[in-house]
Order: sequence, then structure tokens, then C-alpha cells
Amino acid sequence: MQLKSLLSCVCLAATLQASAVYPIEFRDTGNGGGNMDYETNEDGTPKLNEDGSITLRSNENSVNGMWFRTKKLTSVCPKEYTVFAFDYKSNRVVSDVVLFPQEGYGNWAQIQKGSAAYTVAEDYQTLYIVWDRVNSPAAPWGSEEKYASSYYWVSTNDANGKDPGWELTIKNLRMLTLEEAATECKSQEMTGDIADLLYAPNLDLMADYDADMESNIYMRNEGVPNPLLWSSNIIKPLPEAATTFAFDYKLFGPSFAPQIWLTATPVGKIVELEGTPEGTEVEAMYEMPWKTATFDFADKIKETGWAQKFGANDFIQVQFLDMTTDHMLWIKNPRWVFSKGGDQSAIDDIEIVPERPADNRIFNLMGVECKAPLAPGIYIQNGKKFIVK
Repeated sequence: MQLKSLLSCVCLAATLQASAVYPIEFRDTGNGGGNMDYETNEDGTPKLNEDGSITLRSNENSVNGMWFRTKKLTSVCPKEYTVFAFDYKSNRVVSDVVLFPQEGYGNWAQIQKGSAAYTVAEDYQTLYIVWDRVNSPAAPWGSEEKYASSYYWVSTNDANGKDPGWELTIKNLRMLTLEEAATECKSQEMTGDIADLLYAPNLDLMADYDADMESNIYMRNEGVPNPLLWSSNIIKPLPEAATTFAFDYKLFGPSFAPQIWLTATPVGKIVELEGTPEGTEVEAMYEMPWKTATFDFADKIKETGWAQKFGANDFIQVQFLDMTTDHMLWIKNPRWVFSKGGDQSAIDDIEIVPERPADNRIFNLMGVECKAPLAPGIYIQNGKKFIVK
């Protein structure tokens, strides 16, 4: 089945509206249409759908980045309104969103990654972006002195958003307090296991999509200090019964245990990833069954309160310090699993849509894309190593 219950800040449109929201109005997509197209009225204003939404579509220029802008504020936005939210529908999974408070804040940005961004569902969902308006470099945003020049750019760095054909419908742009946003989310029921997303925050791990495995593959770059994967930002509190994190994997090379962190709290090496016997050929990995790594965080969550408060922005770090350049690691289907007695669904029924299809691009071992003719060396294409002599 297609997983309908998605991580944290991606919850179904709230049926219980906040008692007092600060409305934000859509302006445009920049530069007279920018890299996303939308219909306009005769006077050039955005043409709204019957439900008051507006539909944006990426075009051939979106490869350079996509964004939309809001109108400048017409009144002071009280500083306790620290959550920017809007309801949306998306025809693609886009796992990256960047909020730029403008004008004149030095391009300071609030970035959210993973399942904290746009997902696919039949009904409207709500995207929440939490930022500290008191202590951030953009602290004057919305103040008495700055409100008349305050607005937002909402952007993405995700390849799925930059490719032509992404359709994003948005409505009900607003600012909320943490309490109001939490009240909205409490009106939603979480059913089924919760999809998450692991991403590489730096170049210490090479990442590519292996079409034959239908999963991402990760390899360590030579001489790098900190190979790790991060989970999504967790905005909405995890359900009480969802304290176990899991993913499916195949590991080529010796077994090892990753170091786990819950945001800044070290958990340690609590689960070993099972590798392959010496002499195993890489090609044999494609016939081997998937294994599941299961991390029980119940005690640590109870001790620290991790991911139990709306707007915490907590995340998991999986640090592969013992991974060598000879290892190859396939990972798919990261998720929070409901414990017995809570809402749960069969793990085998979960379907995760890949971020992007294989595109036959070629990379060197530093993760840099290469074009023909190729110099002698080792390269990676669609997750597989090959040698050019």
C-alpha cells in the first residue's frame, strides 16, 4: 500500500483551525514568473482555484532553482508567531525546503530536510516551518521597524523540484504560535508506520540511486572525517508508541556498528550491520535478501524527551566511522515502527517512492559528475562501480 502517514511536520490539513492566525499572502515566483509558472488574471494578479489555492508548475528554467515569494507585511507580526505554515498538494516527493526571511537579512535561511517537506497524498497536507524569530540573525523580521519590508522566499534545492513537471498547489499561508500549530496537529490521527528519509548532509559519503536495488547506495569518500546520514527534522511530536527506528539494508564488506546520535545526545553503537563473508563478489549482493536494522530508542526518549515537543526540530544522526572505502551500503525504507499495543501496520506492506530514477550519470569516487571521454580510473554509474583502463 502507499504509505499515507508521513513524518512529523507533514500531516493532513487541519480540521481544527487555530483561533488566531496571522495571514500571509502569496505574491509571485520572482522575476515576472521565475522558474515556476502559474495562471494570472487580466490585471496580472495570481488566478486562484475555487478553493482559494494557487497552482505552481516548474518549467525548463527550474534547474537553476525554484521558489515562490509572499507579499510584504502590512502590520506588525507579533514575535510569538514563530511557525510559518501552509496547506499544499504535490505530485512529487520533494525532500528539501528553505525559508528565506527577506528583506535585508543577509540571505539567512531556515532549512528543513527529508520527509519534513513536500510529499504526495490525495488530500491537502500542511507544511510547518519553525524558526527562532527572537534569536536568529533575522530577528527584526515582522517588527515595528521592519514589517513593511518583511516577506518570505520559499525555495528548494531538491532535484525533484528543479526538474520540469513538478506541480505544487498551495493555500492558507499563515503564521502560527507554537501552541496553535501543536493544536492543529493534535487534530490529526497518526496511523500506520511513519515514513522517514535519510540523507547525506556532506560529501563524506557518496550517494547514488541504484535502480536494480531500488534503493540508495552509499560509499565512503577517501580521507574524510565524518561520514554520516541524517534523518528528517521532526516537527510534530512522535506518537508515544513510535519509539523504534528501522531501515532495510545490504552491506558489502565486514560487519560494523554505526554510532547513533539523537540530535546532540550520543546513543552509542547499539546495533551492528551485518556484512558479507570475505571473498563475496559485489554482483552477489543483488541476489541476497534484505536485512533490517532496528533501533529501540524508548528508554532514551523517555529519559531526554527527544522529539516529544512540537517544533523541537530533532533528528537522528547515523555516523559510519568504521565504514571503509571498500564498503558498499544499500539502504531503503527508513521508518518509525509502532510498538506492540500501538497503531501499527505490516512492515512488508510499506512502499517508499524513490527520490529520483536512475539517470545514467557517471561520477568519480569524490562524487563529482564526469563526462565522456573518461580518463582511466574507477567510476560509479547508477550505484555500480566500473573501471576505465
